[in-house]
Amino acid sequence: VTNTLNVQNNDLKNLQIKIFNVLGVEVGVQLTSKKENIVDMRRFPQGTYMVNITDTKTLKSIQKLVVKL
Repeated sequence: VTNTLNVQNNDLKNLQIKIFNVLGVEVGVQLTSKKENIVDMRRFPQGTYMVNITDTKTLKSIQKLVVKL
């Protein structure tokens, strides 16, 4: 990732997108129900981040590691 992280939400669910730094500190959060979502990563320094995407209705979540270049 350089400037933006794209998150697809094909089922139009209510999602919470959280970004954590390597220390586990939450550095960003975004709520959305749009099909296509862009997370602005320009404000974050280079490094590794954990992205947690949670369906706010079912509380099911996925986690992905993202490297900011």
